[in-house]
Amino acid sequence: MPLEKPTADRIAPRLAAIFANAAVGLCELDAQGRFLLVNEALCTLLGRTSDVLRTLSVVDVTHPDDLAPSRRMLAAIADDGQTRSLEKRYRRVDGSVVWARSTVTLLEGADGGPGTFLVVTIDLSEQRQAERAREESDRRSNTLIEGIARSTWEADSAGLVVQDSPSWRAQTGQAFEEWIGDGWLDAVHPDDREYARRQWHDALAARRMVNAEFRVRRSTGGYDWMNVRAAPVVDDNGEVRKWVVMDIDISARKSAEAALRASELRLKTLVSGLPQLVWRAVDSGHWTWASPQWQAFTGQTPPRSVGFGWLDAVHPEDREASLGRWVQAQEQGVLEIEHRLRDPHSGRYRWFQSRALPVRRDDGAIVEWLGASTDVDDLRSLHERQALLVAELQHRTRNLLGLVSVISDKTLQGSHDFDDYRARFRDRLGALARVQGLLSRFDEDAVVTLDRLIQEELAAHGIAGDAAHVEVSGPSDIVLRPESLQPLAMAVHELATNAVKYGANGNRGGRLAIHWHLAHASDGVRWLHIRWHESGVDLGAAGGGFSSSGQGRDLIERALPYQLRARTRYTLMPDGVLCEIALPATQVLRDADDAHGERSQ
Repeated sequence: MPLEKPTADRIAPRLAAIFANAAVGLCELDAQGRFLLVNEALCTLLGRTSDVLRTLSVVDVTHPDDLAPSRRMLAAIADDGQTRSLEKRYRRVDGSVVWARSTVTLLEGADGGPGTFLVVTIDLSEQRQAERAREESDRRSNTLIEGIARSTWEADSAGLVVQDSPSWRAQTGQAFEEWIGDGWLDAVHPDDREYARRQWHDALAARRMVNAEFRVRRSTGGYDWMNVRAAPVVDDNGEVRKWVVMDIDISARKSAEAALRASELRLKTLVSGLPQLVWRAVDSGHWTWASPQWQAFTGQTPPRSVGFGWLDAVHPEDREASLGRWVQAQEQGVLEIEHRLRDPHSGRYRWFQSRALPVRRDDGAIVEWLGASTDVDDLRSLHERQALLVAELQHRTRNLLGLVSVISDKTLQGSHDFDDYRARFRDRLGALARVQGLLSRFDEDAVVTLDRLIQEELAAHGIAGDAAHVEVSGPSDIVLRPESLQPLAMAVHELATNAVKYGANGNRGGRLAIHWHLAHASDGVRWLHIRWHESGVDLGAAGGGFSSSGQGRDLIERALPYQLRARTRYTLMPDGVLCEIALPATQVLRDADDAHGERSQ
């Protein structure tokens, strides 16, 4: 069936429906620009009803600044009949402005009369807002880049510079002809140039961003450190169209980093030279770093000491107290601990004093703790020894004062007059002083042998041990206990005093023989035997100096057995005196030297 031939009667209603319901604004203007027909979309766009618009002309709804272009466009269309478009602003009733694109076509008039204009108006509000947002974003980006970057420039897809960058040339002093292509590399420091070239070419090949740091020449001379960042710009097909680059001046940061490295190097050198074990910590004893001294002493590697690994080096009995001090340190603002740390080389623990202070921010918050552990083991030992020495000094002083009192009383009882008392008392005090001198050597970690005690006492009385009439013999390495020195020295003093005044050393022809040795008794106990024998003495001429009583004999026969469990015998012979003293080795000899003394017999 053939298609029905369209007629004006059939088309007109349809065109009218399209006109009325179109989504864009449609209107017909007469030759003077007055509205003849308007659709609903245009009414909505301009904010007016169709009745109102048909009383107005296009001049009444156009922004004043856009009137002239609108009139020129209508005149041109009326003249040549060519369709034209114009982006312009329309004024709404509420005073607001709306951007729109109006496309105008000339319609022929009936019977050759004046033509009218068909206007298609499209709302550009959203497009304009997007453009303004993009422009604002571009402005912000440019402002941000200008605030950050020293210079910006572009390169083509091959990475070659093809257009000018005044900021780059101002920075480097290069002329345009010098820096196009890859001439910008000439402005890079010679030591960094190969690195910069490699970074750039690797990025081009991989089509990835560049983020490199190198030195770029300054137009005024010298070089500045730059962080050079470049990114590819790709099209819809993923092809690189160009590269955009910005250079950020990081000279200040580099100087700060260099200063920090120098400072850390100085600190490391200082810390390495300290005798203390230095460390850093956070969060109640959580270590973050330990110095080489800590590793050298404890044997802990840095990974083992961080966190709470350092506790492994602390004596098990001190660990709980050490952690408790860290809890207190948060409140007190200072850490002080005395604990024992193990030395793996010797296998023993040494006492250390650990002290730390907090590093605080301006607001007072603790950032970290800096601490050091100082070896105080020797100091503690000295304090303990000092306490023992003070106690020993007090003990000795009390004993010495008591002994002086006894000597004074005994001397007074055996003296004929005051002069005799003074002489005897002075001699005995001298002997006592010599004993104290020997005791002081023990305090200096020296030793005193029986041989030395006897020789010094004989010398104090003017008796030469190597004289023809004097014989002194016995092992030279019998080391005496300090508590045995005083009674033995006083006994030898009394014997020597009598020998000088009345005995072998006070008479012509007299002889003195002193001998000592070590021997075991039948019960296996070792004894030190001392034999003092004076002979060739005329007892009658001695004037009664040798007697059956007196302080010397009292000391030998009573004091030595009481103080040293000695066995003594004091015998007056026809031509002199024989004194025999036997002392248990456990009372008079140093334990460590007993065996050595026994072998020397």
